Amino acid sequence: MEEDDNIDEDDAVSEASSNLLMGTRLIPKIRINYNRSKYGLFSNVPVNNGSDATLQHFSIKPEISFKPMNATFQLIRDSLLLYLPNTQLASSELILSVAELDLELQEDNIYNKKITLQDIVAIYKSLYSNTSGKEGDSDDLDDENPVLNFNITCKKRFLNRYNELVELVDNGGNLNHVFKFSNSSGDPVVLDDDYETIDKRIINKSPVSSSDSDIEIID
Repeated sequence: MEEDDNIDEDDAVSEASSNLLMGTRLIPKIRINYNRSKYGLFSNVPVNNGSDATLQHFSIKPEISFKPMNATFQLIRDSLLLYLPNTQLASSELILSVAELDLELQEDNIYNKKITLQDIVAIYKSLYSNTSGKEGDSDDLDDENPVLNFNITCKKRFLNRYNELVELVDNGGNLNHVFKFSNSSGDPVVLDDDYETIDKRIINKSPVSSSDSDIEIID
């Protein structure tokens, strides 16, 4: 019982600290654009009339903006899957583009551990404050805390594609199969019509040479 009370107290403290941070305007206003859907990373993103009237927010804990960017990527991924579950989104690498800064962040980039969301926003705010004749939606044009748009797209992860190519080598494939070979459940292997296959995973029955057998799949 005492342990449960401590958990409740921790949650209350976390919520109180989040509310305090939200009131200080330290929390960035981030709009997430994915396909034709729009979301607020936090609840401080303006909700307009029309298409944005039902704008969803991903988090009530703005302290994540002070953590490395890989934490923000994970929040975006989990939240998008909650609202728009699909296998491509689940298995692909997220690409985050910030048009206002001509900046692109890739989810698997190791430097995501070295920067925070606050770092990116600080750069934007500095450049924004030095800019005259600002254009955009009036709700977004806040001199102290302007809205920043994150445009999310997906691409195949390097590791997944590398392992597919290793499997292609193991099955005796050649360069003619490179752009036709995929091993994802949503996009099965596509083979040339000239090839007879036992199942949809075997390119041909030719033995793999010993020089190729040392290639390993990366975990």
